[in-house]
Amino acid sequence: MTIKFIQLFSFLFIFSFFNQNIHGQPWIDTDLSDNLDFVNDLHFTSSLTGYMIGFSSNPPQTIVYKTTNGGSWGQPILLDNTAKDIHFFSPNNGIISGGSLGTNICRTTNAGASWSCESLPFSCLGERMHFLDDDNGFIFGPGVNPGDDVIIRTTDGGNSWVNVTPMNPPEAIYGMDFINNNIGFAAGGNALLEEGVVYKTTDGGDSWMQVFSDVDFTFWDINFISSTKGFLVGNGAFPNGGKMYKTTDGGDSWQEVTNIPSVVSFRDIYFSDGINGIVSGNNGSFFGGGVILKTTDGGENWELVHSTGLPGLLPLNKIHHNLFNEKIYVASPGGGYVQSTLVTNIETTSIQQMGLSFYPNPSSDLLYFDNISNNQLTVEIIDITGRLILQKTNLEQVSSIDVSNLANGTYLIRVVSDTISATEKFIVHK
Repeated sequence: MTIKFIQLFSFLFIFSFFNQNIHGQPWIDTDLSDNLDFVNDLHFTSSLTGYMIGFSSNPPQTIVYKTTNGGSWGQPILLDNTAKDIHFFSPNNGIISGGSLGTNICRTTNAGASWSCESLPFSCLGERMHFLDDDNGFIFGPGVNPGDDVIIRTTDGGNSWVNVTPMNPPEAIYGMDFINNNIGFAAGGNALLEEGVVYKTTDGGDSWMQVFSDVDFTFWDINFISSTKGFLVGNGAFPNGGKMYKTTDGGDSWQEVTNIPSVVSFRDIYFSDGINGIVSGNNGSFFGGGVILKTTDGGENWELVHSTGLPGLLPLNKIHHNLFNEKIYVASPGGGYVQSTLVTNIETTSIQQMGLSFYPNPSSDLLYFDNISNNQLTVEIIDITGRLILQKTNLEQVSSIDVSNLANGTYLIRVVSDTISATEKFIVHK
């Protein structure tokens, strides 16, 4: 297969299919199957700069694309290693995980201009990564053989890794989420036998204990929207189809969500706030099999908002939210991706109009907030890669957040209430 420059809006080899979501914004299917058999993941480090990793079978090769204008994908870079997941710590520093016979990682320090790859001494195939901060993170996925490593951990930004696989490990861990730096959950199972398990850690990932299982379904992703409320998605063997669970007690118990459209499988779930979320999956059709469901009431009700026109039986997979421009990207194993602009029933305004002010900007130690309106507000500090760094709930009339441990640079402040939100930039300078 000849690799060509990919222009997002070039109709020579991109098919765009529009489908309105429940708020009137179009979902756009971008078909790149002339160049890629799989798109495994996307990640944006600004409103315009982003990366896409995929695989081409003719000839077999892993491909990294970069865009600097939010739409056109430039000259590809070929990697020797299988690439499944991509994460950036900063605009210049990023990491890719994957593997076919063990764990492989590739790293860049020059914004994707070049990548240095290495094999790690683990049998985990590196399906996904989850980083808590610049130092602490995890690679997880299936093992090469039953009983192999399924979770490895770094505490130094990926320079070294250790095996933290649970006792009696499942075939694979596919999803992970943390409530805080200590309490987290990992979900997975045996995809062939359709057996799902959930593990919990209370020591930051050093050890894991099984807390939930389902003998008929494999769990593919897990997402918490608060310290007590979270969701779990997966699928079972025919005719079971996709399944979703919910917890309201911090993962101590899980109940099946029944008010949801019937689909063959669910693969990824993401909430942009406490009430608005989407889940990707598959409806079983060979052409147009991928689907996206959305909730606007915290997961109580779900509605089908998009059926993709991209080819292939496999489900739509990983969801990426570009916080810099509120675009949502969903990777497709059919060789493309789906995108839309996030629209919620939370009104967007300015921080000042919410009756809140913050100072000083730039800041070196404490960032102060005056909550003049005395409304119930939550403040989030987000870094340039879109990662949530700090959060403060139920702001008092005068509150502060310690930013002295943050590196110098530009960050986003996101303020959210039940009905309104605002995002603005601020600078840490010491």
